[in-house]
Amino acid sequence: MDVLVPFLIVVVGFTLVLWGLARWAARARRLGIGTAVMGTVDEVFHPIQHQTHLEILVQDERLAPYELPGDPPGRS
Repeated sequence: MDVLVPFLIVVVGFTLVLWGLARWAARARRLGIGTAVMGTVDEVFHPIQHQTHLEILVQDERLAPYELPGDPPGRS
């Protein structure tokens, strides 16, 4: 009995921590803030994924070139 109570406290505490992290991850994913939270972790443990994500962000910010007066009709 002396071993059972501390063991149950540890197991329940571990379960509550994991449940809280899972709820937090689901909320971050739903709100779209997961990239801000995981950016540092990706930078350390997955540098290729982090570089790819940054490249995608840069490409999203680029504007399409405007048609200039006098350009041929098929160049857009």
